[in-house]
Amino acid sequence: MRKIGQYFLKIATSIGLSFAATLLFATIVALRHKITTPLPLKSSLPGDDHLYRWQYGHIFYKTSGDRNSPPLLLLHTPSIDGSAHEMRYIAEALAHDYYVYAPDLPGFGFSDRLHIDYSAEMYISFCRDFLAQVIGKPAFVLASMLSCNYAVIVAQENPDLCSHLILISPTELYHAPYDNSSDLFPDLSSGNKRQASLLTRIVQRPLVQFYLFPLLTTRTALRFSLARQRPGTDTADIDYRYATTHQFGAELAPMAMLAGKLTVDATQQFDALKQPTLIIWGARGLNNTRIHTHSIGRSDTTTYTEVVLIQDAGLYIHEEHPEMVLANIREWLEAESTAKDTDSSNKL
Repeated sequence: MRKIGQYFLKIATSIGLSFAATLLFATIVALRHKITTPLPLKSSLPGDDHLYRWQYGHIFYKTSGDRNSPPLLLLHTPSIDGSAHEMRYIAEALAHDYYVYAPDLPGFGFSDRLHIDYSAEMYISFCRDFLAQVIGKPAFVLASMLSCNYAVIVAQENPDLCSHLILISPTELYHAPYDNSSDLFPDLSSGNKRQASLLTRIVQRPLVQFYLFPLLTTRTALRFSLARQRPGTDTADIDYRYATTHQFGAELAPMAMLAGKLTVDATQQFDALKQPTLIIWGARGLNNTRIHTHSIGRSDTTTYTEVVLIQDAGLYIHEEHPEMVLANIREWLEAESTAKDTDSSNKL
């Protein structure tokens, strides 16, 4: 009996030492994150710098191209290391034909990272206000992943602000509002509401945020995440993402994203869209059969939406294969223009 007791005592001691070592390591990482913040940060996008004085802080955005060209708004996805940097490979090329606006969403990049309640509704309001107050006329809107939901809702509810939609990897478009949209909890399904609610509460704890965000934004963690999502990422890209996650308040919006607060159901608005819409998927990004079937099915029932599938690409297609994304956009716009001219001729 004594031997059994000693055995369990050794196990408990081993577990206790492991926990203490893990906690010590996490504390060192968290403190190092605090000490190294903020880091120097420089925009990687071409064009002119601007500030939009929005109701929730100053929003940084870049413009490029001819002011007389049709306006095009680029919306990056909210993520741990999110910013307009995501659009660097397509912004300059698009500026040949459009006047491109590339903002850092509130809480990301060079925009203010205020201590406010970050939510999907706030980002929808930002997109609507930016289109109305900064651009001021119907614009093309190109969005990626979670931002596709915001773009769809604004486009459907305010058709006078958006003329065309280009949606890159709209993975969250077919998720219910309580689904968690982050890469941290990829296996949550609509049948796990209680689990999602528990994780949301845990992530919002100040102590959890103190440890979790620094751990997720170490160079090792960023390198692993980027290698999994975007093969071929270089050191300069990791340096930029490391710097943007080491700014004052950098954890606020991403932690709201991890808690599922930035997710919103846009299914009904998507089904009611009237604007010409191009959806671009990467074959490796389509790991959810329900999403694939739904999106392809809708393209067969409406003349407004076209779906393109790019082989050997993940979710960040515009970073992996920007030339293919640009080629598909041009081809779609040419076909849409031809169809419009044909329709006008037939009416005459």
